[in-house]
Amino acid sequence: MRHLAALCAVVVTAGGCGTVYQGVPGYDVALPAAYAKALSAHTRAARSYTNLVQRALVVATLETPDFLEARFSEDARIHDLPEAERAARLEAFRKQNPGITAVIFLDASRPSWQDLSAKDSIWRVALEVSGKSYDAASVEKLDERNATLRHLFPYASRYGRLYLVRFPEGAEKAVGETSTLVVAGAPARVRLKFVPPT
Repeated sequence: MRHLAALCAVVVTAGGCGTVYQGVPGYDVALPAAYAKALSAHTRAARSYTNLVQRALVVATLETPDFLEARFSEDARIHDLPEAERAARLEAFRKQNPGITAVIFLDASRPSWQDLSAKDSIWRVALEVSGKSYDAASVEKLDERNATLRHLFPYASRYGRLYLVRFPEGAEKAVGETSTLVVAGAPARVRLKFVPPT
């Protein structure tokens, strides 16, 4: 039994000692129906446990073109922006981030483990698609206390850290194909599967 608990802490799957699920986990936030639907469709989450103690919670939103449209429409709504400004903000984001991106929230049981953006991070972040694996090109720490980000990504909290992950050229194949986001390190290995909406 002790060996089983140790194994479940390392590999998070749809069953066993970890859970993998679609949508925004455990947050009752009033969002407009259109954005709530887009956020749920593009978000996956998993918890990893050792002996019933949570070691890490990983929540990730894969920012496909469809999701970015929804995100910047909601950003424009809460800031009461005209359409031209909404389009300009979206275009600026796309120019700054030409490849596919993901927003990842990591809540680890030890603060020192929450280091996705560190140069010597204990974690590897990658996107697997079409039989290839694309390691993150860059990981930028975001301010999880920012009110706009907390609204757009309500799973962010003061207990963890929020990141923007950029993937290299080729990873954009994840749009329209099944892909797997990998967050792996000594504390846990998490694999989040994204299936395109039908």
